[in-house]
Amino acid sequence: RSFQVTVNVAARLEAHTKDAAGSQLSWNYSGFNNPYFAALENTNKDDRTHWIGGGSATYAFSNTLRATVRGGTDHSKATRDFEIDSTWMGGFPYYAGRGDFSKGGFQHQSVAASETNGDAFVTGSPAVSGGQLTITGGAGHRTNSFDLATTASDLGARSATGPSTSAHVTADANTNSLYGTAVLAIADYASISASARNEWYSVLASGNNSALYPALFGSIDLARAGGVRNGPLSAAVVHAGWGRSGGEISPLLLRSIFTGTQTTQPKVEASPNLGPEATNSFELGTHLGFFNSRLGVDLTYYSERTSDVVVGLTGTAGSIVATNAATISNSGFEAQLT
Repeated sequence: RSFQVTVNVAARLEAHTKDAAGSQLSWNYSGFNNPYFAALENTNKDDRTHWIGGGSATYAFSNTLRATVRGGTDHSKATRDFEIDSTWMGGFPYYAGRGDFSKGGFQHQSVAASETNGDAFVTGSPAVSGGQLTITGGAGHRTNSFDLATTASDLGARSATGPSTSAHVTADANTNSLYGTAVLAIADYASISASARNEWYSVLASGNNSALYPALFGSIDLARAGGVRNGPLSAAVVHAGWGRSGGEISPLLLRSIFTGTQTTQPKVEASPNLGPEATNSFELGTHLGFFNSRLGVDLTYYSERTSDVVVGLTGTAGSIVATNAATISNSGFEAQLT
């Protein structure tokens, strides 16, 4: 179809998206929508509320003993709505392809997510000869919740009797922990710290729902320990550390790993023996400082090994079974000159 060059087609299409019968007016009726139709006739509305709060209180029993209670929460809720007019010519500009929408349609989503943390601990600094000792012990609790409800249809506008599909995803998890830390500082040239944390996870089966994460770190400045205060060498620090870390494997994490943005999302199941991943890490290094730290050299060797990595195996009826069946190793050297 051709037009006179004096006809402002864009202005006409913007001013008249529908005819008297309510059908879409387009410059080409071979499946091409009016370029103004999506903005003027389809609707797309998102609302989001997000609030964060927290607080702490500390009571000093003496100069060397105090107790602290603290807590915080992060909560968000969102609604996502769009409606496609019934005279839309089909297709929807979205990479995952939500539907045909040649007869119109809609989608309504309600998403709520929150995390709440709380812990209480006691810190003491008992007197020791030749150094300073700080000991901390406490307990903590974390709660995570996620709720996603979706109602959608690509067969017509929203109505009480119209065809639609619904999906509801929830993922709640709780973690409890006990922890302790001891730090010993010797004069101004050495320190050693030891810590241990045990966590219990609500979403894992009994027998695999507990994990212990210890750590040990120490450093010593050989220059200061040897009484070297003057001269070109101002620091000769040797440091070493070992630790074990990990975390809970939550239902929401498994879903996001193994389904992603696929249009048809498989069912994700947890193996009865599923447990948390664990990373053992080790580092050994030195820092040399010269001329009152005007020149510095740092050398560090590190090694990490993550065991019980969660992978997905094919289950019955095309489902995915999450299980601990892999190991990842990472090691190397780091050097820095300042």
